[in-house]
Amino acid sequence: MVNLSIKEETKIELADKIIEKFSKSNSKEKHDEKVYKYKKINTWCIKHIQIENKKLTLKDIMCADYLKLCKIKQQFENKIEEWKKLNADDFMKETLYGSSFPRTEFFSSININVCPYCNRNFINSYKNVSTYELDHFFPKSEYPLLAVSFENLIPVCPACNRRKKKELIDYSPYNKKYDIDSLLQFSYVLKNINYLSDKSSIAISINAKNIIIQKNIDVLELEKLYQTHIDIVQECIKKGMVYSEEYISSLINTYPNVFESKEDIYQIIFNNYFKIEDYCKRPLAKMTKDIVKEVFEALYAVDIDEIFLIE
Repeated sequence: MVNLSIKEETKIELADKIIEKFSKSNSKEKHDEKVYKYKKINTWCIKHIQIENKKLTLKDIMCADYLKLCKIKQQFENKIEEWKKLNADDFMKETLYGSSFPRTEFFSSININVCPYCNRNFINSYKNVSTYELDHFFPKSEYPLLAVSFENLIPVCPACNRRKKKELIDYSPYNKKYDIDSLLQFSYVLKNINYLSDKSSIAISINAKNIIIQKNIDVLELEKLYQTHIDIVQECIKKGMVYSEEYISSLINTYPNVFESKEDIYQIIFNNYFKIEDYCKRPLAKMTKDIVKEVFEALYAVDIDEIFLIE
C-alpha cells in the first residue's frame, strides 16, 4: 500500500555492480565458467525476449520497469522449454541474486521506512542488521529470469513475505498506472453508541476501489490484521471532534513560529503524514489519512484536502 520507485540511473549502476561482482573470482576456472554462463544467458535473452521491436539483453531485463517485466514474463512463459535447456536457474538464483546482489545499496535507493505491502511495519537496514526481506513479486522459483530484476524485488516486512510466499498477487507497488489512493480506501464501522469508550464497538473495513488490489488484500490478510489498530481509529475520531477546522486555523495563527503549515499541524495532531508520497515514511499513514477524511466529512461536511493542503 505504498508506491515504490527507483531511478533508471540507479538501476544501471546496480546492474553493473552485479555483473562486476559475479565476474570476479579467485579461481580463473570459476571466473571463466561464470562469464561463459552469463554470456550464454545474455544470448538467449537477445534471441527470445523482445519489447517494442527491441531485443533485450540480460542487463536490460534487470533494469526493466514493472510494465515491461509483465511483458517479459509472458514471453518467458512461452519460451520456458527453451529456457530449461540452458540449465541457468541456479546461476540466476544463487550467483546473480544469492551472492552478487547489492542488497544494501538497493534498499537505500528505494528510500522507504515502512513495508509497502501492508503499511503497518517499519522496515530498515543498519550495517549488517535489517528488518526487511526481499520479496520476488514474480517468484524466482517460477521466473528465474527475473530473479535480479530490480522492479521485481520488493523490500517487505517478514510477516508479509511469509503470507505471500510464492503466491501471485495482482498489484505491484512499482505499477505506475495506479496510485494507492485510487485503489483502496479504509473506513470504520460503529457497532454501537459506546465507540468513544469501548474500542470493541469499532471495526475497520478496507474497500477495494479497483479489482486489481483485492487479491493483495485477501492474500496478505490485511483487513484481519488491521483490526489490531482500532485504537488508532478511535483516537482519530476523538481528535476530529476536538480539532475543528476553526480550531486548526486558530492554531496556525496563534503559533506562527511553531507550525510551518496546516499540513504540519495534521502531522502533529494525527501523528502521521498527509501526502500520498509520504505514506512510505511512517506506518498506518494511508489508514490514518482515510479515517481522518471520513471523520471530518461526517462531523463538518468538509474535505480535509481543503483544510490541510500546504498554503
